[in-house]
Amino acid sequence: MQTKPLCLEKAVEIAKQTAAGLLHLHQYKVCHQDIKPSNLLLTGQGVRILDFNVAVSDSDEMTISAGTRRYIPPDCKLTIDLSLAEKIDRDVYALGIVFMNVLQVATL
Repeated sequence: MQTKPLCLEKAVEIAKQTAAGLLHLHQYKVCHQDIKPSNLLLTGQGVRILDFNVAVSDSDEMTISAGTRRYIPPDCKLTIDLSLAEKIDRDVYALGIVFMNVLQVATL
């Protein structure tokens, strides 16, 4: 994500587009597990979610629980198998942290 201040409308649009991308993934039972500013690309066509190295599908036999600590809920246990709902919660929590950071930059 860019580091120069954004207007509030642009910050909200980034959050909405990222949420729409996550919704699309979650509808197919795929969880990104590492939503953070460096994994979002702003293009002329909108926000693109990048870096699916630790993404998991609900049908995966092997469980991967990874991600960037700053964007993981404090109560999340990385050592246990997470349900699909818990993995979705992680993505949504991370989006909230990203949006909070974008808003802080937008209001500087």
